[in-house]
Amino acid sequence: MLGQAHREVPNEIVRSVQTIVRGDDQETLSATRSLIVEMIGSGVTHIVLVSVVSVRSPQWIADEIIGPVLAELSG
Repeated sequence: MLGQAHREVPNEIVRSVQTIVRGDDQETLSATRSLIVEMIGSGVTHIVLVSVVSVRSPQWIADEIIGPVLAELSG
């Protein structure tokens, strides 16, 4: 049984990471964006962003973090 499970290992391994957004000031946002760019450069392809800033929506994460990171990577 173990041998069979071993043969079913996927051909690719997805590098995944969870990153916590701990503040909404520009310094924290900039550091978070830089960290994400660095992680992508290291081969991470799945990133989960979690905000502990309770008054912020998922759209805020998209506008303040994801959008600028995508712009930097495509620029």
